[in-house]
Amino acid sequence: VATGVRFFFGVSSIEADSDLSIVKTQRIGTSDQFVGTQILPNQTDIIQYRILMTNGTTNALVNASFRDIVPSNITGLSLVSTTTTGTGATCPRTLTGNTLSGTFSGPASATCTITLQGPASTVGSITNTANILENATDPNPANNSSSVNAIIRPSANLSVTKTNNVTAVN
Repeated sequence: VATGVRFFFGVSSIEADSDLSIVKTQRIGTSDQFVGTQILPNQTDIIQYRILMTNGTTNALVNASFRDIVPSNITGLSLVSTTTTGTGATCPRTLTGNTLSGTFSGPASATCTITLQGPASTVGSITNTANILENATDPNPANNSSSVNAIIRPSANLSVTKTNNVTAVN
């Protein structure tokens, strides 16, 4: 029997790295292209926001939390649609007032897209940021938050009056 010889056996558990991302875009109305750049809606215009979450890894993702607090300049928010890609992907969400929250689960390359909308009710400059938080080590946490900007302008109050100053001709 050898004395003074020691052996150590260890087991390590490390969560697999995953690259979860979120991209927020917006548009004025319901038919223009969604953009990630600043928009200039008028007061009362409908603004639509779209959030795209992607599991950019080869591993399944379970219950990553997301949250989007829409500025109070936008009122009467409603959910327009929620779609997922990837077998078994889920994206349960709730909208309470101006706060959208939920979780995203799905296999590698799964996506969840949520669209919501509301009228621009208060003039001013706004920034809307959506965030996602995962349970694993993310090699690129910079893409776990996405923001868009808008400057809501006053609605035009324009009227045109036409008069005819022609004197009757006999």
